[in-house]
Amino acid sequence: MSTHVAVVGGGLAGITAALRCADDGDRVTLLEARPRLGGLTHSFSRGELQIDNGQHVFLRCCTAYLQLLHRLGVSGKVMLQPRLDVAVCSPDGTTARLRRNRLPAPLHLAGSLARYSVLSPADRLRAVRGALALRHVDADDRATDAESFGAWLREHGQNAAITAALWDLIGVATLNARAPDASLALAAMVMQQGLLTDSAAGDIGWSLVPLQRLHGDAALACLGAAGVDVHTGAKVLDVHREGESLVIRRTGGAALLADQVVLAAPAPVAESLAPAGSIALPAGWAQRLGSSPIVKCTLSLTATCSPSRSSPECVPRCSGCSTAPPQPGFAKASIWRCPCRRQMASSSSPPNSSAGASCPR
Repeated sequence: MSTHVAVVGGGLAGITAALRCADDGDRVTLLEARPRLGGLTHSFSRGELQIDNGQHVFLRCCTAYLQLLHRLGVSGKVMLQPRLDVAVCSPDGTTARLRRNRLPAPLHLAGSLARYSVLSPADRLRAVRGALALRHVDADDRATDAESFGAWLREHGQNAAITAALWDLIGVATLNARAPDASLALAAMVMQQGLLTDSAAGDIGWSLVPLQRLHGDAALACLGAAGVDVHTGAKVLDVHREGESLVIRRTGGAALLADQVVLAAPAPVAESLAPAGSIALPAGWAQRLGSSPIVKCTLSLTATCSPSRSSPECVPRCSGCSTAPPQPGFAKASIWRCPCRRQMASSSSPPNSSAGASCPR
């Protein structure tokens, strides 16, 4: 008799877990509280616009994600750069590019750093020294996790200008935190895997279709073909043991019995649902992990902006106070703090637009 596995959560983790279990011959039931699959990566409509939420770009080093796309049959619906190439525009109008060459890492970025005009020549040299030192950080050491990335950068000669123009440019996009607030272990892992070990690892990819089509809709079809019983709008209320079985109470249906349960949900939800003693961590572990919420602001532009064009009609402005971000070239992956909302904001220009700042090409 096959094992019955219940997967709680229909985001990317839950989808992956359900498919893996089904491929191994298990009988699988997936329960998702929302009315759709995909978790935080989804799309919604505002008039004629399809607006994405969640993971907007990925890197070539995201191999597990790329394998999931292949399993869902949507590998052809994403674009992956043949080589890393990112335009970077500063508020004073200075423009530079981070573009890799064909040399092995870390030499693949040497040319870009040598010409990185948003930094002085002396700071470019300091940045190279910092990158070489970062290659040797042990990201698996617990002591490394307790150290701030910002403190480490200061200790290794990385001043505020270098941190803002290089390390935070990468860190905010990948860690959702500036250097002083980021763990050295996480920062080292991201930099080593994405930029400093494999020259192709940092090539940027993005979806050519709305994220709901790429993830949730494709997953629903794929899970059904794999024999997974999918229930959306089914919020799990409780998981407890009864003899040899696990009982899952949920909204919108009778309780389920399962041999195993996968909690593919945010840490606080997983801790609240897990039967007592099933997770070998002290109570309150999820709260101690902390969080770094992502705030997204989608700006609808009436014209295409580029570093060489910043006419009034194509300048994006905050809907609350009409304040415009630094010009020229505010675009996807640029970061701006709006005075009235006091939050990080990012515009969303298409990857193939002529918008400048940090726009993958």
